[in-house]
Amino acid sequence: MAAFNIEEYLDSLPDDIEEINVSLKNLTYLPSLERFYNLKILKCSYNQLTSLPELNTYLQNLYCAS
Repeated sequence: MAAFNIEEYLDSLPDDIEEINVSLKNLTYLPSLERFYNLKILKCSYNQLTSLPELNTYLQNLYCAS
């Protein structure tokens, strides 16, 4: 199975998306999410993240456990 490419995945999403789910992708970082001006829900649980990029002020739910 090919490794998950976070940049390619995010590039494939529309700018006005409201939810991004990258849980369980074995990520060590998240690139900038600034262009997602409508982002309300971010799911990034069960990765190896030690920090998050700056998030927009419209974010309502952040799921980032483990």
